Amino acid sequence: MTEPDAREQAALDLEHGISQIYQRSRARVRHLAERFEGDLQPLGFGILRYIIINGPLRAGDIVTGLGIDKAAVSRQLAQLKQLGLIASTPDPDDKRATLVEASETAKSALEAFRLEVGIEYRTALASWPTEEIADLARLLGRFNESFD
Repeated sequence: MTEPDAREQAALDLEHGISQIYQRSRARVRHLAERFEGDLQPLGFGILRYIIINGPLRAGDIVTGLGIDKAAVSRQLAQLKQLGLIASTPDPDDKRATLVEASETAKSALEAFRLEVGIEYRTALASWPTEEIADLARLLGRFNESFD
């Protein structure tokens, strides 16, 4: 196989692998959201994680940061609030706006949950040499940065 052909095949293999990761990730996030809180939708789970990492913040910041429709964010925030996972407070810089922040219950639950999921990843990678795990992490980071 010539170098251009080999490169094309490698790119196709990568595309297939990324597609599989995407499909499995969507199913996994759906499963994780259900495990975390039975009524929580996958999008709400992602928004909650974003709020915990970046909060407190305005709904518009979530729309911009995650690239999600404003109406969808509003629906998910309402559900998160109803479940007691977030609270909203007036924005001290603009009293017309509100900030959303994860509740202490949500933060604690997500940290415990993250530790549990971490065990699953370590189990999945148990037979991998440390160097290969580090290489995969580095290469995924490089790949993701190429889209910025």
